[in-house]
Amino acid sequence: MYRCEISGEVIPPNQRARKVVLKVRPVFYPHRSGANKRRVRRKKKEVGDPGGIGWEIVKEAYVCQRVFEQYRNIEPEVLPAKESRPNLLQKIEEQICV
Repeated sequence: MYRCEISGEVIPPNQRARKVVLKVRPVFYPHRSGANKRRVRRKKKEVGDPGGIGWEIVKEAYVCQRVFEQYRNIEPEVLPAKESRPNLLQKIEEQICV
């Protein structure tokens, strides 16, 4: 039993809850050298994290099946980037569209 976060109605037991992404924003993660450690044979080796650009979920909701069907084909709202990086949204779109 749970309450749908959008419609507010209480859903009976044995009904599956679904997640719906409502808002996203572009994000940039810088390169981090030596961020991770891996075993190579018997020695530990530091491996860098390449970083990158992508999308970060800002807001999501647990909903019932009826509301999920309504939101299934709706694109989430795109918010501006958290950091002020010029053309970050364009770079992400270029990578996705290629």
